[in-house]
Amino acid sequence: MPFLSRGGDLGAAIRAARRRLRETGAIRGAALVVHRALWLAARRLLGPRTFEVDGRRLPYLIHPFVLDNERAVELALALDEIRRRPGDRLLEVGHVLAPFTAVERTVVDKYEKAPGVRNVDVLDLDPAVERYDLIVSLSTLEHVGHDEAEARSAKALDALRHLESLL
Repeated sequence: MPFLSRGGDLGAAIRAARRRLRETGAIRGAALVVHRALWLAARRLLGPRTFEVDGRRLPYLIHPFVLDNERAVELALALDEIRRRPGDRLLEVGHVLAPFTAVERTVVDKYEKAPGVRNVDVLDLDPAVERYDLIVSLSTLEHVGHDEAEARSAKALDALRHLESLL
């Protein structure tokens, strides 16, 4: 299970930056390249940083795709939990983990088109058929119900209750 938790891969960052240059155009792409280079340099100078949760000290996830925001914490927590539970049937709600792990899992994301991602509404998962040991959702559930023709904030709570029935 390859996990990237510190330092990042400079070569991968450069390749990603080149891709972004092609995709976004020269000026925006160049700004992204400079931003990533400065970010990587700052991270290397500051060294590994950690936080503590439940008596465990975890490193913030340092990766060129993750800025210094809540993702550095939530990804570190999710990857640690996944590592601590090998063999568990894992459901990922929202397609977030792909750049950080190749762990076997079911991924559902209503809108993101990608290989291996089931484009279904989380509420359409059938608890009689689909059961999981661990469910991971990073910065996703708060968006459930908001991207529909008629926005419905309560759908996020319905989704949370429904996910509990899949455990």
